[in-house]
Amino acid sequence: MYDDTDSQIIEYHRSMLDDRVRTTSFLRAIMGTVKPGDIVLDLGCGTGVLSYFACIAGAKRVYAVEQGPIVVLAEAICQQNGFQEQVIFHNDWSTNIDLPEPVDVIITETIGNLGFEEGILGWIIDAKKRFLADGGQIIPRAIDMVLVPTTNHEYYETIKNWSQELYSLDFSPARSMAVNNLSMAEWTPDLFLSEPASLANIELDEVESSDFSGELTFVSHRDGLVHGLAGWFIAELRPGLTVSNAPPNKAPSWNQIFFPIERPLQVLAGDHLNVEVQVRENAEHWDWQITKGDTNNGDGYNQEIIRFEHRSEAGKLTQSAQQRFPDFIPQRTEEAEIDLMILQMMDGVTLIGDIARYAVARFPAHFSNYDRALEYVLHFSEDYARWASNGRY
Repeated sequence: MYDDTDSQIIEYHRSMLDDRVRTTSFLRAIMGTVKPGDIVLDLGCGTGVLSYFACIAGAKRVYAVEQGPIVVLAEAICQQNGFQEQVIFHNDWSTNIDLPEPVDVIITETIGNLGFEEGILGWIIDAKKRFLADGGQIIPRAIDMVLVPTTNHEYYETIKNWSQELYSLDFSPARSMAVNNLSMAEWTPDLFLSEPASLANIELDEVESSDFSGELTFVSHRDGLVHGLAGWFIAELRPGLTVSNAPPNKAPSWNQIFFPIERPLQVLAGDHLNVEVQVRENAEHWDWQITKGDTNNGDGYNQEIIRFEHRSEAGKLTQSAQQRFPDFIPQRTEEAEIDLMILQMMDGVTLIGDIARYAVARFPAHFSNYDRALEYVLHFSEDYARWASNGRY
């Protein structure tokens, strides 16, 4: 069977290059930030276009990092345009590489449809700690995640349809998974039941943890059915220059996002909705809750509280079936790399506190502080360590 993976990858990157809002915004940001002689790090370089922009701006050297086969094409494009003396490619995760010198500017376009779901916070936390020179700059400078309660029968119908029998068969387990998944969407303001609001604005030069949460209270400005939340991002590339997929979306390489809820929720003008979102494990896991009620209407009466709670983990398909095939190639996750590192350091000599300190330095996206790493190492070692005291086991 013909494998069209390479074709899909090439087409995906072509579509991003065709997004002139995206590329022009980054070009302007890079030209206004990178100075002649600067050392630059491009995280998730793809075809290398942002690296080449940095070269045009006068960068002395650019370290272009990309984990994936697109690097083969990037190197060819780099050679074709005469930047091979300035750009050094690393075909690996940025957390696995070392650089011989500090960098003046970090550039990354690992921006998801909500800003964070491509893991940008984890990459930046690690890179700025290990590579960024004092006074160095990061593009983008900050990312804002925006939400709003929305009505949309069309998107919700795809979830509702799983509740219907097909050929006398019950497919309702699929509905339970679908309603716990984020999905791509395109929104128009006429579908919004409140004014959009920022759940989180994170400045990348200050961020220390890839986990974050936020809470918002929305007031419905009209009667309607809430089917979930619409979401998008606003990225400040440098002061005064932003790129966004906010509706109407002018940056087609991004979509907007739909957070569904368990069932449509009737609201009246003036009703309050409380929204909570938690983002964990470098945006791998998303939890969202919507609560209506407990709002005094002026005569002492409080509405019945209605609350929906959703977890993206409840919507995931496991990969265990793949592992039963003999030609399945397993690859260690970052969690496995952490466990492997701990096992290798449990050598009968290294103190458990030193293991925890190294874990924080090596995997900052997972361990925001020493205490968190120490707790993890302690629990891990309960199963795999013999405890030594004064040389006696």
